[in-house]
Amino acid sequence: MATGDPTRVQAYFRGTRNELLAAFDKSAGVQHAGERGTARESFVEIFLNRSFPKKFVVGSGEIIDGAGAVGPQSDIVVYDETMPILHYGSVNQFLAEGVLAHLELKSSATSTTIEDSLIKTTAVKSLTYNVDPTMHMGDMRQNIASFGFAYECPTSKEALKETVGRYYAANPDRDKMIDGFFVLRQGIAIVKTNSGFAAVEPGEDVLLLAFTRLYEAMWKNWMGYPNFAPYLGNMSFKAFQERRHPFNDCNHSCRIPF
Repeated sequence: MATGDPTRVQAYFRGTRNELLAAFDKSAGVQHAGERGTARESFVEIFLNRSFPKKFVVGSGEIIDGAGAVGPQSDIVVYDETMPILHYGSVNQFLAEGVLAHLELKSSATSTTIEDSLIKTTAVKSLTYNVDPTMHMGDMRQNIASFGFAYECPTSKEALKETVGRYYAANPDRDKMIDGFFVLRQGIAIVKTNSGFAAVEPGEDVLLLAFTRLYEAMWKNWMGYPNFAPYLGNMSFKAFQERRHPFNDCNHSCRIPF
């Protein structure tokens, strides 16, 4: 490989980004909810399902925790295949401890849609994440990883950063900050840092940056069982009473004919 040439992985994700944008442009004639649904389906099929192992469940719905809180409707939930899902017809509910990543997907990154993603991220990261592992490697996550994606942005990188900065000036809890927001067409991103967040411009490698951040967040670094006790509430039941066989109550010699 000549110096300056992209690696195979770079080339793959550059091609995937172009494929996503082509599918988005093709769906431009579909209006409103239809466009949103098509954009989501393309993102899931072209990027998530192809790039990540089948061990991950990709769905949409609500995230709940053991304290009884219910998160907002999530565009995309990446879930541990070993964890239970509550199905209510067309609506799914996912237990917080089984969620590996929460994603919000927007057609366009405007100040309104960006703020919507940040509000949902704050709500999702506020859910109780109750894991008590028997063993883990590295630092344990304290809440759910959350990311935002948009196909395009009608404003500049500076305007995007200003919108995020304005929201977090009013909501400064770093633990509830979005882990990353990525704009595919313009190749710009907001990424969480140790001191807050930064606006970066990876260009055509924006999807590769998103992949690495997402994969790192989805890596399950603990073994053991989530604590399900809070989900059980005040469930209680009487112990089963032993049923005495009539023969046991005989005052005379009882003989079982075999």
